[in-house]
Amino acid sequence: MDEAATRATKVIRLAGAPPHLAEDAITEILLRLPAKSVIRFRAVSTAWRRIATDPHFLAAHARLRPADVLFYTYLEPRRIRHARSSVVEMIALDTLPVSSDDASQRRRLISYSSKYPRKRGSCLLLSSCNGVLLFKDDKGSYILCNPVTRQWAELPWLAHGNRGTGFREYAFYFHQPSSEYRLWCKRDWFISGTWDVLCTGATEPRQVDFHGEAVRTITDLVVTTPVDLHGRLHWPPHRAPGTDKMEIVMLETLSEMFRTMAGPPISTTTRPINLFDMEGQLVVADLGEMYCINLWFLEDYDAGRWECRHRVATPWQNQWNLLRVVMMGDGEGNIILGHQNCLLKHDKRSKTLSMVNSVDTPQHNVKLSRHVFRENLVQHPYFHTRSSNDLRLIHLW
Repeated sequence: MDEAATRATKVIRLAGAPPHLAEDAITEILLRLPAKSVIRFRAVSTAWRRIATDPHFLAAHARLRPADVLFYTYLEPRRIRHARSSVVEMIALDTLPVSSDDASQRRRLISYSSKYPRKRGSCLLLSSCNGVLLFKDDKGSYILCNPVTRQWAELPWLAHGNRGTGFREYAFYFHQPSSEYRLWCKRDWFISGTWDVLCTGATEPRQVDFHGEAVRTITDLVVTTPVDLHGRLHWPPHRAPGTDKMEIVMLETLSEMFRTMAGPPISTTTRPINLFDMEGQLVVADLGEMYCINLWFLEDYDAGRWECRHRVATPWQNQWNLLRVVMMGDGEGNIILGHQNCLLKHDKRSKTLSMVNSVDTPQHNVKLSRHVFRENLVQHPYFHTRSSNDLRLIHLW
């Protein structure tokens, strides 16, 4: 619990009975509390429950929740001895507020089973969006889980079957007008521009046809989590075909059209490049230099004007591993850089780099993910409350 939430809890304890607080004051206090505390305080009285379950309150609470780093804790593995042995690992998903180095704030969301090589009894985390985790199980089913509300949903089965390796997942996002979670998939070997869009509440995938250079570029990119900003999904920059300029491919989530915008003036694309959102602003991390990261901020979104604000010295010679781990802002102007087993914070004032020690533990093998988690108490349509036993591989905490 952060400092504001701690103060809010003290106010509630000092106030005594619920009538001592005005409704507006109760609302402001509850908005600053983590989801677990909000759920607990619903039991104070009927009035408190009405406030804490109001859809407008839940939406406002979700907007105010800080971002947490999502990382894997590999629990004790065991080996199954068959004709072809495989390693079964229990993986726990833990979160830590990026603005804190207090180990007591670590929270376990969920645990699931994973096998190597991937066989029956295996599960894979694909993405995190708006408080919902997207998994793919051993049968190829896409499972959505909100660990805060303890609700689940399943996406439609792909027309050609999810089990094969021909499909790749490119974008998972929340579609605000329809309150749907959507996943965009594509067959790698399809020559056409046909995409399968899987939506919560739908009984079958919806196919969308796109053609053009922007679409071909998307399928050539390393599969990364796109940045959702201003109603558009943004993929990392690449060199525009036939030019020396960089461009960013975008997907308009309302019109479902692919477009491009100008990227930063980076000289080459042979270097690793990452893209993230910092307080509503796109930031490109140029990882091409050893022991250094150049951070380009999009100063003018409409004009496509970029500025290199920071040059961050890092202890890493090989920067390619940074493509698949977290990189984000912490809400206070600081920048969080993840590199497999460690997490660093770049202080914007002192321009120094410090290690977030509370991520690592001596008991378990910990690895950072590329995902960010924000608590969300909103009850979405098409989600149902189900027992972890019904899902076999995924267990809530």
